Formats: sequence, C-alpha cells, structure tokens
Amino acid sequence: MGMGDRRNLEYDGLLLELCKPDGANDYHVWRIEVTGSQWRLTPGLRIGMSRARVVAVLGEPESITADGGTSTLHYSLYSCDGWLWAEIVGDKLTKVGLSEDWS
Repeated sequence: MGMGDRRNLEYDGLLLELCKPDGANDYHVWRIEVTGSQWRLTPGLRIGMSRARVVAVLGEPESITADGGTSTLHYSLYSCDGWLWAEIVGDKLTKVGLSEDWS
C-alpha cells in the first residue's frame, strides 16, 4: 500500500505530515516534527533541554549521526513500525521527529 495523497499542516514550531493511503477514506498523521518549546512532548521532552536530559528521558540512542555542529540521536519505536529522532545543536535539543516506516 502506498502513501497516497499527502498534505502538511504547519503551525509555529510544529509540522504534521498527513497521508491518505490508496483506498483509505481519511488522512492520518505519518510524520511529526517539533521545533518550538511551546509544545509539550510526552514523556517529558522539551525543545531547549540539554542533551544529557534527553538521554535521561529516552535512554541511550540506537545510533548517533553528526553533521557539523548537529548531532542526531536515533531511536526505534517498538510499539509501532517507526522511529524517533532528536537533533542536538551544541548541547541543546532543537528538533524532535517521529515517523512511521513506509519502506
């Protein structure tokens, strides 16, 4: 099954990517990116918190990638087929993303 029609909902500090798989009647959220500190993220993440605090909340990442001054901590989601990532610039959380795996 493909992702079908895709749409984005953009708010200050929040991006929701929607898809309507072929044959489906409704759209659903398949990807979320949070960049604003006004959004509360369960289980206690907040944009601007330290890298050490992110790891204290989420545990050790499965992998880490680095590009210049940005490190991305990668986590698998076992409750669904997807992943979560946390981008750190310097020592501060700047972006959290969550998405389903459509591969």
